[in-house]
Amino acid sequence: MTVTGAHFGTNSSLIGLSLMRDMSTAGSDLINFPTQVQITEPHTKFTFTAPVGTGKDRGVQVILPSGDSVANEHKSKSEVGLDEPSFSYFPPAISAMSKAPTTGGAVTITGTGFGFTASRSTMHIGGTNTSSLCSNLQVVSSDTVMTCSVEAGVGGAVPWLLNVDGQVASGSSFSYQPAQINTIMPTQGAKGAVITISGTNFGSRAEDVTILIGQYACTDTVMLVPHSKLTCRVPEGEGINVDLKANVSGVVSPASKFSFTLFGCTDDSAENYNPLATVLDSSCIFLGCTNSRSVNFNAKANKDLSLIHI
Repeated sequence: MTVTGAHFGTNSSLIGLSLMRDMSTAGSDLINFPTQVQITEPHTKFTFTAPVGTGKDRGVQVILPSGDSVANEHKSKSEVGLDEPSFSYFPPAISAMSKAPTTGGAVTITGTGFGFTASRSTMHIGGTNTSSLCSNLQVVSSDTVMTCSVEAGVGGAVPWLLNVDGQVASGSSFSYQPAQINTIMPTQGAKGAVITISGTNFGSRAEDVTILIGQYACTDTVMLVPHSKLTCRVPEGEGINVDLKANVSGVVSPASKFSFTLFGCTDDSAENYNPLATVLDSSCIFLGCTNSRSVNFNAKANKDLSLIHI
């Protein structure tokens, strides 16, 4: 930082500095700190490195000469107050946030401008009321990493608001973790059959969850155990090893597999083989000679070629 004024002298080592948090009351919240002062123009200008901090309208008090060996009556101090020059730290900026389980839990926040303590900071995720407060906010790496505990919730693009010492950053980039499907019972079923899905991160409300089997959505979803088990009815559809996914308020799980029950011919040597059929019925057609006295009799044939007219 650069300070411009008068009567700073020519010896950088004699200049001491204090930072002031509240400019409205002269002499309050003065913080002595070590720093490297460099006079760039004799008597009128010097630079120094500000310590890690937060806030706006911070005052700088120049003490000359400084040092423990200098009696207070010999020290000259610059004026501080609302009419004096001030500076502000850059406002906070968030570059990344970890995802939390739908049951709630720890969130790691990465960025800049967090300071060295969270005592003057608040973080809200999902709103601005008390219930959205991300609790136990801490700075775990000076100025760049914070952690807090978010409440249970669902969804992606969740709004957040960070207030660091009166300076605010906001956005909608927070997301809860996607659902993870562990088991599907049964893994095959016809329209209307009830299937049970177990896993994690389903949230607590059935209305927030859509189970998709391919392009078809399950119906009558019921939450049996919040966040971990639900049931739904198989929709109309077809296919073997179709992707089954859980969409929890816009956040989609990795795919598991499910097959629609379809009666038909599952023998790939039949004329009417159906690759989508999962249950063999009596519909398979095998062309050939059905006359057992013929030299080309085919025991598997059930439709005689001689009966086919072109």
